[in-house]
Amino acid sequence: MDIINAIKKPFTDWKKFLIGFLLGIIPIVNFILIGYGLEVIKNTLNKNKKLPEWKNFGQKFVQGLVAILIGIIYAIPLGIFAIVSLGVPAMMQMMNVSATGMMDFSIFAGLGPVIIALIILAILTTLVQKAAIVRYAEKRKFSAAFDFSIVFRKGFSGSFILAVVAATAYSAILSFAIAFLSAMVPFVFVGLLAFILTITANTLLAEGYRAAK
Repeated sequence: MDIINAIKKPFTDWKKFLIGFLLGIIPIVNFILIGYGLEVIKNTLNKNKKLPEWKNFGQKFVQGLVAILIGIIYAIPLGIFAIVSLGVPAMMQMMNVSATGMMDFSIFAGLGPVIIALIILAILTTLVQKAAIVRYAEKRKFSAAFDFSIVFRKGFSGSFILAVVAATAYSAILSFAIAFLSAMVPFVFVGLLAFILTITANTLLAEGYRAAK
């Protein structure tokens, strides 16, 4: 996994950088940038280090929307578990406040294991979500994202986990650095962050996926 190349990649073509930056600023329209990120994945899987061309914007928009839908579907089990495990204590608390006017914190006393389980499930969900989206980018078929044997094998491989950790760490560091500037011109830095992270993170994920056996 070439982390240095992945970090440099967004800056290898300034014309493409500018287009991606502008698209990243506009809500909904920035789905095009997500679709562009899928092409970055496809190129990387094919060992093509160049940034894709900006064309077929409608197709990129639809593909970006599909990628979001895939992520949502994979997050459903986590959402259900969170609602069931945290919703019941929350409702009990609301009923207690309504009846007595006071909070009863003992209701949440046994939630430690539940919180730990939620964190673990969230991590596992993130891995399979990202692997499924890479699989979709690879095959360009919605059904490919649900080839569970491949998605789970790739998603839980050491190389892919390392790629997710590297992408997450870089995202956190860059977001923290840009946060100091975003207060001045927020929309500008949102676009900047969106394009850079889309290219670098997707390059890392594709390399980790390709290296997985």
